[in-house]
Amino acid sequence: ALAGEFADRVSLHGVLDGEAKWDRYRQASIFCMPTFFEAEGAPLVIIEAMMFGLPVLSTTWRSVPDLVTDGKTGLLVSPHDAQGLAGALQSLLVDSGWRHELGMSGRWAFEERFSLESHLAALRDVLLDVGRT
Repeated sequence: ALAGEFADRVSLHGVLDGEAKWDRYRQASIFCMPTFFEAEGAPLVIIEAMMFGLPVLSTTWRSVPDLVTDGKTGLLVSPHDAQGLAGALQSLLVDSGWRHELGMSGRWAFEERFSLESHLAALRDVLLDVGRT
């Protein structure tokens, strides 16, 4: 159970998939993933959160900074920095305008880098380039 000052405003839902997962993204205000998992690569859940226009709060672990631009599409703290994480979360909770700005920047980054359209355009460019050689 979550204790402290955030207990009435933060929900921990555990593992979700399918429509239940998409519903939680739609209902969320912030996506928080303070990862330090040894085998972490590029967390797909961060890309999914960006797709839903959520500001991402995560760590500077592994490739997360390649996905989240600190201060632009979300906030990053050092792994294991509980105080930094709490402070960043509090900042996002109290400033809905900033939350919205970070979330919309994340949505734009998703569209530019991860949407089906952006992948198809990149594939087209590669195939045209190969066809010229």
